Amino acid sequence: MILIKRLEKPFTDAQRCNFIVEENHNKGYEIKETDNAIESWGMDEDEIANLQKNNCIEDILKELNDLDLKSIRAIRSNDEEYIEKYENRAIELRKELQELQGAKNDITI
Repeated sequence: MILIKRLEKPFTDAQRCNFIVEENHNKGYEIKETDNAIESWGMDEDEIANLQKNNCIEDILKELNDLDLKSIRAIRSNDEEYIEKYENRAIELRKELQELQGAKNDITI
């Protein structure tokens, strides 16, 4: 987390409210009060990139799980077209996942 902005004391109630709500909280920043000021803290570029990467990984894992469920139904009905379609998509997703997590990780999903 990095310091985004700081409001030094003394300040009015209106300034305090504006700083907390309008300028910072509505933008998703964390507010911390100290003895001398109110501070807003937010994520730096690396933290944002890491969060986005983790969200992407979660989305891929969810889609892989959904494909597993669809594949079971396709296998039960012996629908070769959909079995192949789902497997091809799963292969693509596994490649994306491996790239996101790094080539050194061996992923078997």
